Amino acid sequence: MAKNILKDILLDVAGVDEISNQLQIWLEEMKTDQRNITRLRLAMEDLLEDLCVHYDRRIKVTLSLCKRLGTTHLSVHYTGDSYNPVAQEETDAWTGQLLAQIGLMPEWHYRHGTNELRLKIPGNKIRSEFWMLFAFAAAVLLGLAKPLLPEVMTNVLNTWIFSNFASVFMNLLGTFAGILVFLSVIAGICGIGNISDFSRMGGYLIGRTVMSSFGGAAIYAALMIPFYSFRYGTSSGASELSSVIDMVLAIIPKDPITPFQTGNTLQIVFMAVSIGATAVMLGSQTERFREFLIQFNAVIIRLISGICGLLPLYVFSSLTMMFWENGMDIFRTIWKPLVLCMVMSALLLFLSLLSVSLRHKVSLPKLFKKVMPGYLIGLTTASSTAAFGTILDENEKALGIDPQLSNFGTPLQMILNASTMSGGYIGILYFLAEYSGIEVTPFWFVSAWLLITIIAFALPPVSGGTLIGLSVILAQFHVSQDCLGMASTLALICDFFMTSSRIIILQMELVHEAAHWKLLDTEKLQA
Repeated sequence: MAKNILKDILLDVAGVDEISNQLQIWLEEMKTDQRNITRLRLAMEDLLEDLCVHYDRRIKVTLSLCKRLGTTHLSVHYTGDSYNPVAQEETDAWTGQLLAQIGLMPEWHYRHGTNELRLKIPGNKIRSEFWMLFAFAAAVLLGLAKPLLPEVMTNVLNTWIFSNFASVFMNLLGTFAGILVFLSVIAGICGIGNISDFSRMGGYLIGRTVMSSFGGAAIYAALMIPFYSFRYGTSSGASELSSVIDMVLAIIPKDPITPFQTGNTLQIVFMAVSIGATAVMLGSQTERFREFLIQFNAVIIRLISGICGLLPLYVFSSLTMMFWENGMDIFRTIWKPLVLCMVMSALLLFLSLLSVSLRHKVSLPKLFKKVMPGYLIGLTTASSTAAFGTILDENEKALGIDPQLSNFGTPLQMILNASTMSGGYIGILYFLAEYSGIEVTPFWFVSAWLLITIIAFALPPVSGGTLIGLSVILAQFHVSQDCLGMASTLALICDFFMTSSRIIILQMELVHEAAHWKLLDTEKLQA
């Protein structure tokens, strides 16, 4: 239900100012980050001014702030002809839906003569991470306190509370994980097909992003191998070839239901790619099918986000059980994936800066200084969304990227660029393989690189996406789901390094894109 309402405000210059000021008051009362307040105010002012012009300053709007299923939305209602002020030729339905999910674009609906603009208010990411870190600290304290606790108490907590809650949480997560990957892959292929049909520039950008993600993940994966003590299996060329053939044959499912029951990600992705590619080839005949997919995907994403709200409790339960069972010796090795993540993310960042520096003759220190504000926001918030406005400003004013390309390419890169994320996943898998004593072969490393990068592409950039990715990866590589709490904690901390590096990587990719299409102001870049 709506908590704050402004009714029947005449949308003239004074009305826009009144709504903008009231919006700031509401957001400050919600303790929204100041950067998000500024971005949301500017976005809403642009939309309202567009409506003001379209309806010749004669339209009245109603503004409300409401909370639905734990997510706060800002809604603007206006009666009149069907008019969507956020409609842009370069934004297709798929991209618009994903941008709306992360709070970068409003959703628009029209029904029975009433228009509605709904903008998601980003949650306080720092507050969410505080609860995760609090859960981790509480589990450590309880692990250290085990010798002081009565054995009956620890048995009851372990058997009846922690294990049962962890099982329920994992069952809920596993129920929808396969469906989420399936829908995300189909919707992604349909959306990419639309963008590529519309614009050669969009197709080229997507190609660069995909190649960059696979290349960055490959560098990440290869350089980390010497730092882990793996349990290598005996293999020969023939057995490796046999493994490749078996995997290729196993990709094709016997029926459409079993892959979801068993959590076979390769088979789920195979079906999704087949359906998505067919839908793209059929073109306009599948328009309603694509709209249904977008809506169904939004439902599953929202459901997953709600389930993942319980993540701090799961982390507390699973880590406490792990510490009680294995002791606190795990801290002797847990530092390794964290340090490696920081170093490898910094290496990919450096290589990305170096490629632009050499090609456009800009000194590395000067180039890094130009993009440092956005990098620091990512490093302190682990959120590329929080740095969105700063990234756009840096692209235009410091890097010389054409604003039209930046406005189109930046959000698309934020959705698709998976270089550091897939690399971070691979690093966590390496650690868990070493920790659990899983037998590996050369083919295992290639499979990890390919599959994890595909999974990183398939997951939408919303709350719960990281956890779904980890859950699918553990199941695919036969790592005990008991390790998910530890893996989630590692991913939470690594996210700061991965996000901040990814911000600069996507900016450097846009520089190359702009140079390719002659949309780069080289003098501004070198200044």
